[in-house]
Amino acid sequence: MVTKLPDRPVKSIYRAGWCRLPAHVVPTDWVGDLFPPGSKSGDLLALYSRRLTTVEGNTTFYAVPNLEVVQRWAAETPESFRFCFKIPREISHSGHLARKTGETLAFVERMSGLGERLGPFFLQLPASYGPAQIDDLARWLVDWPAGYQVAVEVRHDDWYAAPGEADLMRLLEQRGAGRVLMDVRPLSAGPLPGAEENLQRARDNKPDAPLHPLCSSNFALVRYIGHPDLDLNAPLLDEWAARVALPCRAAFARALSGLSGATGASSRCAAAAVGFVRARHGATNTVLKSGTVVDTESGPGQSCHRVQFGT
Repeated sequence: MVTKLPDRPVKSIYRAGWCRLPAHVVPTDWVGDLFPPGSKSGDLLALYSRRLTTVEGNTTFYAVPNLEVVQRWAAETPESFRFCFKIPREISHSGHLARKTGETLAFVERMSGLGERLGPFFLQLPASYGPAQIDDLARWLVDWPAGYQVAVEVRHDDWYAAPGEADLMRLLEQRGAGRVLMDVRPLSAGPLPGAEENLQRARDNKPDAPLHPLCSSNFALVRYIGHPDLDLNAPLLDEWAARVALPCRAAFARALSGLSGATGASSRCAAAAVGFVRARHGATNTVLKSGTVVDTESGPGQSCHRVQFGT
């Protein structure tokens, strides 16, 4: 059954992070802020995983880590930590998905060394990939390995109109896959200080897709691309906070959200988001205690991170 997202409880909110940088690096400008003064670069992932509990792995879109790196990530993080990896572009942006089954299975197998630390994967499709290719997407999802969650992000305009959207949601529901919901409205909320040169590129990378808060299967990933002026996010965060505040039922939605942050202050964005939700919707404290994750993404040229509250 496909529903409006508000009709599904939101248990977890993820945040994009660390993985926009080289795979083994956490932003050094967090030292003295999020991390203790004098922290060494080689210790940052371990420190990160003990202060925060989830991270989105954008780095795998560009390159698949070797087995040694995966093993190191597992060794440096507690079992409660969660990585959410993007499917490599050689799979998602290289023609027919169904012809990439071997590469897909190999990628999941490589990352499986993280065991319980694996959160949902997500497939970001290019803007050229439209409803005419839905049979190809269906074949790829049929071959997706059991036991691993995956969500799909679409960018072609026809996925957001009839009949493409209904067909997509039906397919995702049938295959037990989630949908990635990208909320780019904050990019138009006002000027982006210091981002004038990169603004068009940022808007190209985060296309002006309409927000249709639909939830397939038992989870959704919400990518909220926030404005660096937190006050401009207020009405939109109110909207999302109302969804997050819903009581937990059998199903739940995993959400990826982003809050742009100024250089040197990005490590405080997640705390600001949580404080905002708590202030607007005190009932969310119950959800937070049961495992809410707050995921905040930085704006053009900034670093990013993720934080989880609860267990």
